[in-house]
Amino acid sequence: MSVISKDTLKSELADGQILTGNTTTDLVDTLVAISGEDLGSGDSGSCISVGTNTTADGIYGSLTVGYNSSSSAGYGSISIGALTVAGGYGCFASGSNVQASGNNGCFAQGWNTSASGYYGSFAQGYSVTATGVGGSFAQGWNSTAIGDQGSFAQGSSSTASGVCGSFAQGQLVTSSGGYGSFTQGYSVTASGDVGSFAQGYSVIASGIGGSFAQGNSVTASGDNGSFAQGWHSIASGVNGSFAQGWNSTAIGNNGSFAQGSSATASGSYGSFAVGSNVVASNTTSMAFGKDLINNEPKSLMVGDSTSVIRILAQTPNAPVEGDFWYDKSTHTLKFYNGTTVKTVQTV
Repeated sequence: MSVISKDTLKSELADGQILTGNTTTDLVDTLVAISGEDLGSGDSGSCISVGTNTTADGIYGSLTVGYNSSSSAGYGSISIGALTVAGGYGCFASGSNVQASGNNGCFAQGWNTSASGYYGSFAQGYSVTATGVGGSFAQGWNSTAIGDQGSFAQGSSSTASGVCGSFAQGQLVTSSGGYGSFTQGYSVTASGDVGSFAQGYSVIASGIGGSFAQGNSVTASGDNGSFAQGWHSIASGVNGSFAQGWNSTAIGNNGSFAQGSSATASGSYGSFAVGSNVVASNTTSMAFGKDLINNEPKSLMVGDSTSVIRILAQTPNAPVEGDFWYDKSTHTLKFYNGTTVKTVQTV
């Protein structure tokens, strides 16, 4: 075994030499032979510093290799590259201007990357940051995982800042809601707490309690189960608003449902619109078909602009041709033919 003396090794490294005249085996044998001794300014236990302006001052296995690198905390911290910093308990920093400063297994690799969260934070790529405590993960370009307990960001300009399982993947993606917020795609945001989900292009899920948005230019902003899917669809009503299709909108609270093309359900308490260019705008109003507007409460409209029938649970304020309703005051079923009200039957 050929061993270089510690003084020779330190002298050559300080002069920027590459151990001229010595083999790789010589270097390995030397590091083995001097294990347990300080090669930098550290305390004890295999503290090794190699390069220019480097520091390995941790206890029990800290290692620094590169330019202006520091492995300052103990128990297995590793720093490799330029302007890199590795903290304690198994943190690893590799690249240029990289910091792994959180304790207990944080990992940073790339350029201008930082993993400072405790308990398994991981940052890899360019301008990437993983600062969340308990398993934050950031990978890609300008990605950030700052949420605690399992935040995940991957892609370009992605951010996962929500607590407890926020997930962001794609470009210009943000997952900021706590407890299971999920974003995937381009220019997508899931900011509602407790299960917000956004997937697609220019999609927003901001409602609290299970908001879901999927498609192109889709928004689910209503709390407690808002659902928007398709293209330019909006579900903003609180408590179960549902919009699916093209340019469909469910803005009524408590169970508004819109499905189709340019369908709108704006009435509260069960307004329901299905079809093309259909509107259900009053409480418990329903519209099925094409080119329909049903603004009467407690009514069902079926048909299109040329042939329509509407069934109402009460006398309408302004009847239209094709209306059927029950007149409770006279106990009669009535029909409006467009000119006069006809009695169909007395109950």
